[in-house]
Amino acid sequence: MSDKVNHEVLLDEARVYEAVLDNLPHDRFALEKLRTIYLACEEIDKANECEKKLMLLEVGALSPDDYHQPQSLMSRTTGFFHKHSKINDLIENCSNPEIMFFESRADIWMDRRPQVALLLQMREEGFLDTEAYLKLCQKLKLANKSNDHLWKGIVSHFQECDRLSYDSLLESMQKQSGMKYVDLSQFKTSKELEVLPKKLISHCELIIFSISKSEVSVAMLNPFNEKVKQLLKEYFTLPVKFYLTDVQSFNTFVKGR
Repeated sequence: MSDKVNHEVLLDEARVYEAVLDNLPHDRFALEKLRTIYLACEEIDKANECEKKLMLLEVGALSPDDYHQPQSLMSRTTGFFHKHSKINDLIENCSNPEIMFFESRADIWMDRRPQVALLLQMREEGFLDTEAYLKLCQKLKLANKSNDHLWKGIVSHFQECDRLSYDSLLESMQKQSGMKYVDLSQFKTSKELEVLPKKLISHCELIIFSISKSEVSVAMLNPFNEKVKQLLKEYFTLPVKFYLTDVQSFNTFVKGR
């Protein structure tokens, strides 16, 4: 293979890792790969830039706060909210009954950093191999560009990874989060549970599956999204309890709405 062709192959590979860094700017694996490729292609300035970022990473100068945040929904005109038929009984349990509560706080629940943090965590713990990791990174990159209102949270994509043991991952998340597991097939959907915007349900991968006089029960696929947990606690005056569920159970319950 000629040097020219070899360089083109390497630069094509570099574009993959550059795409990863668009959403994961402190990803060590991608930075190290890019440094190696740039050195092989004699792109010294770019290699030095990667080296500087790796040095910053060593001292903890980069964090999940470096990730790009999505465009706020406040600049959009599309609505994401259900028309509720039997919601009046629930209104008294809410701190703020206006549907603008969630729309005005879209920058909180649309923030993709909790998704990115989970992805990094699963890679560090060995649940994701390089191929699966890069595939999921690409989905995040495309989501950032499109702001597609039908975009799914990252956990929903885990089952697309052939070599990922989702059962083991679920067990690990339950242990780390301390949440109880709930099988949503044991619960029936109803109009009274349609409190949250569809976009929030899809993006944050959570759903209200039960409301009683004493508690609002929420099932989640990503149990580490603390900001959205706090948002729901602010919305309801009732105590909100969070449970872990699995992708199949979640999807079946949501489709039954």
